[in-house]
Amino acid sequence: MVTAAKRARLASAASASRWSTHRAFFTGLSLAMVVAVFVGFSRSYYLKSHYGTPELPALFHVHGLLFTTWMLFLVVQTGLVAARRTPLHRRLGVAGGVLAAAMTVAAMAMTMDLARRSAAAPTDEGLAFTIVPFASVIVFPVLVGFALLYRRQPEVHKRLMLIATGNQRQTRNKNATRGDPEEAADRARDEADRGYGKYIFDAAVNHGERGA
Repeated sequence: MVTAAKRARLASAASASRWSTHRAFFTGLSLAMVVAVFVGFSRSYYLKSHYGTPELPALFHVHGLLFTTWMLFLVVQTGLVAARRTPLHRRLGVAGGVLAAAMTVAAMAMTMDLARRSAAAPTDEGLAFTIVPFASVIVFPVLVGFALLYRRQPEVHKRLMLIATGNQRQTRNKNATRGDPEEAADRARDEADRGYGKYIFDAAVNHGERGA
């Protein structure tokens, strides 16, 4: 007959195993997201000097700095939880909320710039497409807001933060002028971005169904 003490030990071992699995999954996924962002934007931003790509306006650099900071912040926050330093994680969460607000403002400015340039294009195809980045700009702060609202429910909080980050990955500058030789490549990258966002969403939700 299983004693109460043995049942407690088994429950503790199961809880420790579940914690270890969650820690590896969410820490690994945040690191994978950082790598994906660096690789995806290396030619156009991070390593642009090596590829001879054109100079970018100051607004693009502000957006890039904020987004890069967010990605690094995500790794730090998941690392703190993995190290069981939750109090520090929560204190830094305030800075995360401020950063998310700044990112939203910068992303909106980027989208407005895209709309302005698209309006000057020969066709209205690019202008019509601006609804996509506009929607992403709106969805990101909503998801982060709900993540902060549910900060006392870790299983909900961490999934919302990952999904918000995957969504923000899709908010990027696009050349909408028909006939541009790089348009096909831009569209291919857009498809990859949408697939990346869906992967983050599915991974977070499916892992929750298995381990939450």
